[in-house]
Amino acid sequence: MQKVQGFRTSHISHIGGILYGLAFGVISLLMRQDSRWRWAIIALPFLFLFSQFYSPWQVEWRLVTKPPILLTSSADCRQSSMEQEVYIPALITFVNLSTKDIALFWLDYEGKPEFYFWLGSGDSQEQQTFIGHPWCIVAVDTGEALQAVTVTETMHIITIR
Repeated sequence: MQKVQGFRTSHISHIGGILYGLAFGVISLLMRQDSRWRWAIIALPFLFLFSQFYSPWQVEWRLVTKPPILLTSSADCRQSSMEQEVYIPALITFVNLSTKDIALFWLDYEGKPEFYFWLGSGDSQEQQTFIGHPWCIVAVDTGEALQAVTVTETMHIITIR
């Protein structure tokens, strides 16, 4: 059975928002008008709202804000996707058998890495792409490129060790 890692925060965020809204609503209704803590009850929801846009504790946030190191002793990810007359769809499966968390970046037509997803140790995920598109596998902890991959087949399995 395939274990898929992705962005599973939307349901939790909605439930969290509902619960926080209920909690702050009840507290503000029960609190006396002259309470010195009333400003904190009013300001706290804005702090939680701001935290949705600034989340340095999340792996995805760290990967997107810090660009990967594309040239290392292990890999050279300084390539770009080429414009093609005919795009042939491909399905690529990334399997992380290493002990590290890894991030997958697609290298766009200008050679800039675009973050797609990250995989924990033992995880795998399929990705729709096209033949000829390059991908870069990056270590999450260091941000260094581990492996460069160019899709050459319509069904491609990449195993990271």
